Amino acid sequence: MTRVNNWSTPFRPFEYWADLAENEPDFLIDGMLHAATNTVSGKPTVGKTRLVAAMAAAIAGEDKEFCGSEVVDHGPVMVISTDAGETRRWGLRMREHDIKDSMVGIAKFNPLDWRLYEGQARSARLMILDNLTGSLGNRRIGDDDAARELCQPLAEIAENGTTVLMIAHSAKNFEAQSGKYTPTGVMGSTVYQAWERLNLHIHDATEPNTRAVSIRSNDHANRDLLLQAEWGRSSAEWSVLSEKEDTRQRTEQTYKKRNDLFDKVADDPHLSSIESGREVGRTLYAQGGYKSEDAAIKAFQRASRSVCGVYVNGRWQRPD
Repeated sequence: MTRVNNWSTPFRPFEYWADLAENEPDFLIDGMLHAATNTVSGKPTVGKTRLVAAMAAAIAGEDKEFCGSEVVDHGPVMVISTDAGETRRWGLRMREHDIKDSMVGIAKFNPLDWRLYEGQARSARLMILDNLTGSLGNRRIGDDDAARELCQPLAEIAENGTTVLMIAHSAKNFEAQSGKYTPTGVMGSTVYQAWERLNLHIHDATEPNTRAVSIRSNDHANRDLLLQAEWGRSSAEWSVLSEKEDTRQRTEQTYKKRNDLFDKVADDPHLSSIESGREVGRTLYAQGGYKSEDAAIKAFQRASRSVCGVYVNGRWQRPD
């Protein structure tokens, strides 16, 4: 007997989603800005917002490339600012980049306006939330429930075809004053790591006009760039000084190893109950099998990102 399925909302035939995937690019800026969800992290004053503003200007201004990477698509940009006075600074940044007034819209963040943002985003190519901490109000940066409440509307905006970029502070620097690179990624709940498809991290500044940038995405090889900035009043012009080649092979064996590590943690009664991903890494190191504590921490961070693992209901698990 042949059965015909007439799918109704919210379901659609798989061909609908397949067509969207084939017709939409994976990246808005090749290897630098994912077409779906992104975070840009780093310490305060390191240059995060100026770099994001320059990327936004390249998209709104129809530039062919940004820092040597192809700008795959163009269109209007909307900016939602949470900090006092930053809406004005964003206006100056766009003026300094000589962007047409109609191509960038800027608003002061209001948590009651999410439906308005979702509606406006349908006519934008890129939406920027500046920044994560300010959007949480009085809630803690490590609060998983607060993180899910923020990421859900952002995910819906991305699902509707608008690229989303969130600016965030990075984790505390365990290598302070060492001159080494800082830990990459967003400070706070691991929900943000599960939400993002790409993280661009600006390391601590060691030179006034150069910045080391690490880009990590499961949809692209790792990128480690050294960028040069020409600082303006509120903006900066960026160029690539060098790029370190990613020589690692991303094979099925690599993905299997990461999946197996996450499953090992999720199936272990003690490891799965440790909320801090860094503490999970330290415990793995203590159990043996890793050359250093840092290596074990990074291994679990990569494993949890690879499977979009989250700590919820008192344990590490894959998302439903």
